[in-house]
Amino acid sequence: MNHKLILLSFCHLLLTSTLCGQSGDEFQLLIGGPDSSEYASSFIIDEKEDIYMATIAFHRIDRRSRFKLFKISKDGAVLWSKLYPEYNATIFPIIKQNDGSLILAGGAQDSVGSYTLPGSTYLLKTDPFGNPLWEKFFHCGDRGSISQLFQTYNGWLMMADGYFSKASENGKTICLIKTDFDGNQIWGRQYNIHPDAEGTILTQLQNGQFLFILREKTFKEEKTTTIQTISPDGEVLAQKEVNVAGISDVIEATDGSIIFQTSENIQVDSGVYESVAYLKTIRADACITLHKFPAGYSIRGIKITAGHNYVAGMKNKKFIIFKLNKDFELVGEATIQLEGKKFIDAFFITNEENLIFNCIVQKPLPELTEANKKTKYNYDIQVQKINLTPLFK
Repeated sequence: MNHKLILLSFCHLLLTSTLCGQSGDEFQLLIGGPDSSEYASSFIIDEKEDIYMATIAFHRIDRRSRFKLFKISKDGAVLWSKLYPEYNATIFPIIKQNDGSLILAGGAQDSVGSYTLPGSTYLLKTDPFGNPLWEKFFHCGDRGSISQLFQTYNGWLMMADGYFSKASENGKTICLIKTDFDGNQIWGRQYNIHPDAEGTILTQLQNGQFLFILREKTFKEEKTTTIQTISPDGEVLAQKEVNVAGISDVIEATDGSIIFQTSENIQVDSGVYESVAYLKTIRADACITLHKFPAGYSIRGIKITAGHNYVAGMKNKKFIIFKLNKDFELVGEATIQLEGKKFIDAFFITNEENLIFNCIVQKPLPELTEANKKTKYNYDIQVQKINLTPLFK
């Protein structure tokens, strides 16, 4: 194993954490350091409601970024934390296996931000305490990074994105990469798309197949969207064009229907446009609106749990949770006021209606020295757990 990947425990290094006592398992945990800004990259919740969170810490003095990994208990205690000193690895997906080991995927640079590693698209397996067991790199254009990771019957299926540059054009590259359980590549597929296209999605279905939504055009150019159903071995089983643009999230409901989150800009006043978000599905090859949200909300994603559909949104620095029944009728709305300037990064809702989310807290620096004059703010990560039941009453 590469000795550079030996992890360093840093429970007392570049880390401060504040745990605010709340009722039951509710908590509010602040993670950060006085000389560095922390950015949450990804987190997951396991069956015990413990949290695994990957972060990037940018040090304002030496101007380097470092990858960190945390395990946080269901009551907000930091159980362990690891530092990868040689790599700036942005981790998006995390999977915890039955034996407690972790599979992490993203993109890697060296600690000064150079893309000198082969391929830069990065897959890492660790033991249950974050110590690395193996690492693999793949190529997906320039500055490639894995954004989706799924387990199949015979390995891992990943979606990555990067950039390409040719004499006549520049654009984005989307890659599907299949490996065995040891990270050895079995097959790969690459697509070059418009440089401003966003929102390509890969989602695993309950039957083990996958939905692949390839967004080759921008919102303005896109009139329809191509959706493929593919097998874990890459075979295209079905393909259809749907009359819906701007898909930003997709989830499979318990009845097998596919729910899309879409948005569009509409004129709500003279010369004023606001974004309006929808939940839609496909019935008999027609796109049906299930729910329309109020104008001006920034919708952050969909979760289905305990027989309800939950949608998170942001408006005027307020974090809003919409609770919809199985027919997508609004049955409750919970508002969490976010003090200061915070940005929701990700959220989960458990079967017990516990909301667990992380956000970025922006703090002005007390003084701008020569070392930090390029950075006017310090950023910390706040992890919070709230029981939603009282808020919906």
